[in-house]
Amino acid sequence: MNKILQNLHYTARAAATILSLIAMLCICPQTSCGKDDTPRPLTVVGCAHAGHFCKLNENGTPEGLLVDFWKLWSQKTGIPVHVQLTDWEQARRMVYSGEADVLFPAFKNPRLLDSFDFSSPLYSFPAYIFAAKDLSGVHDMGDLKGLRVGVVKDSIFGPLVTREAPFGTTVINYPDSEALIKAAILGEIHAFIDLMPIAKRYLVTLGAQDDFVYSPSPVGSFTVHAAVKKGNREILQQINSGLSQIGSREREELLSQWEGSRILGIPVSWKTLALGLGALGILLAAAFVCSWHMRRKVGKATQRLIAANEILHKEILEREKAEEELLKREKHQEQFFMSSPMGIAMQNAKGELIAVNPAFERIFGFSTEDIRTGNALKVIIPEISSDESERQQADLLQGKRIDQEGLRRRSDGFLINVHICGFPIVINNEVQGYYRIYQDITSRKNAERQLMHQAFHDSLTGLPNRTLFMDRLEHAMTRHQRNCQKPFAVLFLDLDRFKVINDSLGHEAGDKLILQISERLAICTRKSDTLARIGGDEFAVLLEDLQDISMAEQVAQRILAQVSAPMVIDEHELHTSASIGIVVGTDDRLQPENVLRDADIAMYNAKDAGRGVYRFFDKSMRLQATETMQLENDLRRAIERNEFELHYQPIININTGQVSSLEALIRWNHPERGMVYPDGFLQLAEETGLIIPMSMITVRTAMRQLSQWQSKGLTPADMSVSINLSASQFLQPQLPDAIEHAAREFNIQPSSIHVEITESAMLQCTEMAKRIINDLRRMGTSIVMDDFGTGYSSLSYLHQFPVDKLKIDRSFIMGMEDDDPESCEIAKTIVLLGHNLGMEVVAEGVEMEHHMNTLRQMNCDYAQGYLIAKPLPASKVDSFLASCPVQQPATQTTAWAS
Repeated sequence: MNKILQNLHYTARAAATILSLIAMLCICPQTSCGKDDTPRPLTVVGCAHAGHFCKLNENGTPEGLLVDFWKLWSQKTGIPVHVQLTDWEQARRMVYSGEADVLFPAFKNPRLLDSFDFSSPLYSFPAYIFAAKDLSGVHDMGDLKGLRVGVVKDSIFGPLVTREAPFGTTVINYPDSEALIKAAILGEIHAFIDLMPIAKRYLVTLGAQDDFVYSPSPVGSFTVHAAVKKGNREILQQINSGLSQIGSREREELLSQWEGSRILGIPVSWKTLALGLGALGILLAAAFVCSWHMRRKVGKATQRLIAANEILHKEILEREKAEEELLKREKHQEQFFMSSPMGIAMQNAKGELIAVNPAFERIFGFSTEDIRTGNALKVIIPEISSDESERQQADLLQGKRIDQEGLRRRSDGFLINVHICGFPIVINNEVQGYYRIYQDITSRKNAERQLMHQAFHDSLTGLPNRTLFMDRLEHAMTRHQRNCQKPFAVLFLDLDRFKVINDSLGHEAGDKLILQISERLAICTRKSDTLARIGGDEFAVLLEDLQDISMAEQVAQRILAQVSAPMVIDEHELHTSASIGIVVGTDDRLQPENVLRDADIAMYNAKDAGRGVYRFFDKSMRLQATETMQLENDLRRAIERNEFELHYQPIININTGQVSSLEALIRWNHPERGMVYPDGFLQLAEETGLIIPMSMITVRTAMRQLSQWQSKGLTPADMSVSINLSASQFLQPQLPDAIEHAAREFNIQPSSIHVEITESAMLQCTEMAKRIINDLRRMGTSIVMDDFGTGYSSLSYLHQFPVDKLKIDRSFIMGMEDDDPESCEIAKTIVLLGHNLGMEVVAEGVEMEHHMNTLRQMNCDYAQGYLIAKPLPASKVDSFLASCPVQQPATQTTAWAS
C-alpha cells in the first residue's frame, strides 16, 4: 500500500514538473541558440535545522517548504538557483563574505538589520509560547516570571522575551528548533517560543505533542524573508521581482504539502493523503491506530517507571549521604566538646548535671567522681552569685541565651572571674536542657585592673594623675552645688628651680626628688583629700569639706615648710621651694578645667612674687593672663605682618659736637593700641622665643635703611650698624652667617655692623660666646659691651671677650644730676679703663648740659640722649642728617632688638 502511495505521489510530482517546464518554455520562447543569455545563477544558503522549512534528507539533499519555494521562484524567473544548507552562523558568514547571494529563512532582528537588506515577505507565521502540561497558567509573556525560557539563537524571539517578559525571566539560546524542543522535552527549560509550524512538526516527530500546551493567542505574527548583503540592490530587486510573480494560491499549495502528515518521510498533500487513506481502508487504519495508541501507553508507562526508579535511587543516595553527614557532625560535636579549651557543662531541665568536658575539670579542679555525684555544682557557685545563677537558669529554661561575667569558686575555695555563655537545648519546640560554657578570665580581669590603675595614676609616684584628679574635682563641684555650706579648695603647686636640679644631676636624681616631694606632700594632707601629680614637677591638692578658707591656707603653709626642708639625693644636699596657687570653690566656675586653670594662674602670680610663696586667685589675675595671651597672639601676627618700625637717635662726638652715629630703637605700630614701646612687649617676646625672628627683622630693616642713606650720600661709605642682642639672640650658632648674608643682600660690608651685648649675656655660655665673638670679629664685625658697670664688670671677662667699645649705663649718667660722687667716679673709672684697654667709650642717657660738661671733662668719646635729640622716624632722619654734616668719625647706627 505504501508503494502505491509513493507511486501516486511521484506521479503527481512528475506531472507538476512537466507542467512547470512547459510554462517556462511559454514564458521564454525567444531563446537564442547562437547567443548565451542565461542569467547568472543565485546561490541561496539556509539553515539545515529549520524543520520542514528547510533541512537535509537522508541522502544529504536539501528539501522542505522553502526549498520548493525557491524552485518555484526559479521557474517563475528563469534564474537558476543553487540551494545549500548548513548551520545558521556559517550561512550568515557565507552571504556576508560574498560566497553566497541569499540568506534564508531570515527574520528582521537587530543583529541582521545592521548588515543585511530584506526582501518582501515569503510567508507569515504565528509564534506561540509552548510549555509543559504540568505548568498550568502560562497564557502570555507576563506568566514567564521566574521561568527558564528557550529560544533559537539569533531569532527574533530572544529580544522579544527580554523586552516584554517580566524581570526574573531567564532566556536560554539553542542553535536550532530541533535542539530547542529536545531541551524542552528533557526538562532543561520550562517553556519555549517558536513558530507554530516548526514547533508542531518537531513535537509530533519526537512523540511529545501530548506533553505540551501552547498559549491561547500567539505572541505575534512573524514574516519570513530572504536577505542579501547590505547594498546589494540588484539581487534584492531580482528576488522581489520573482516574489511578485508567485501568487498566494501557489504559496498556500506549497504550504499545504509541507504542513500535512508525513508518510515514510515523504511530504503528502491533503488530496494525495485522502487517496492513500481510501486505498488503505478502514480496517488497516483502525488497526494502525490501536497499535499506535498501545505503543504510546506502554512507552509512557515505561518512561514513568524509569523516572520513578531514578527518583527512588536518588532519594536512597541522598538519605545515605545525609546519614553520613549526620554522623560526621556528631563526631565533630563530640570532638569539639572534648577538646574545647573552655569548660562546658550540659544540664537537664531540672538543673542536674549530665556531662562536662575535660576543660571544666581543669578550670574548677573537680574530679570525675565529684562531677558524677553532682557536688561540683553546689561548690562552684558562691553565695554572692547564687541569685545570679538562678536568674541565668530561669532565662535558659525560657529559651533565652545568656552572655555574662561573674564569679565562681574552684575546688580549693579560690574565687575566679569567668565569662559564661548559655544556650538552651530545644527539641520539638520544648526546652529539654541547656549548655553553660565557662571561660576563666581571671588573668584578663587582673590586667584590666592594672591597666585601669595605670590609666588613672602616675607611674612614678603612684599618685592619682590629672585624669583622675579632674574626675574627683568634678564630683566635688557637684556635691558643692547641692550643699554650699562647706567649700572646697584646689592647690596647684610647682617646684622652683627643678629644671636646674634635673639638668645638673640627671633625670634619675630628678625622679628621686619627685618621689620625696610626693611623700612630704602626703604628710600635709588628710586621707579624704586628693593629692595628684599633674605632670613634671606640678602637683595638685583637692581639699573638701573645709570649715573655712583658712584651712586651705594652713595646708599651703605646711606644704611650703615641707618642700623647703633640705633633702639628700645621691649624697647631694638639695634645697628647693614651691610656688602655690589656691582657688576656693565658688559657683561661678561651671567646669573643673576652669578651676584648675585659675589655680595655675594664681601659681604663676606666686612665682612672679618671688617664688616660695602662695597666692589666692582673684579675677584680676585671669584678666591679666588673658591680656598676656592676647598680647602674645598680637605679637605673632605683628611678625607675620611686619608691623615693626625703627626710630633713630643721634650719637655725637663730644669733642666736635658732630653726629657720629645713630641708634635705632624698635617700635611696634599696633593696629589698635597705636605705637607700643619696647618695655611693653620685649620681655614677653623673650619669654616666648619671638625675640629671635624680631631680631632678624630689626637687622634687615636697619641695614636696608643704611644702604638707602648711603645711596643718597647722606652718610659716609664706612657707616656701621650696631645690633643690640639679648643672650638668646646672641647665642644662636647661625648669627654670623645671617648677618653676613644680610650685608651681602644690601650691598654693605660686614665691617659696617657692630653687635652690642651685655656682660650677663656673655657669661651665660662662655664657650659658645667666645666662638661667636671670634666668628664675628673674623669677618670685620665689632663687638660693643652694653650697660657696662651694671653686671659682673670683671676685668678677666674683658680679657676673655675682646670688645671694641664700652657703653656706660644710663643709671650712672643720671646719678650725675644729683651730684652723686659715686656715680661720677664709676663713670670716670669706666672711661679711664676703656681708654687704657684701647677702647672707645659711649655714654647714654645724656639729658642735661651738666652731664655733657662732666663727660667732656672725663674725656668720654661719644654721648647720646634727649639733650642731643629724641628718637626720630626714618623720614625725619634724612633731613636731620642733611642739616648736620657728618665728619671723619664713622657714623654708627645702633639697632635695638630687645
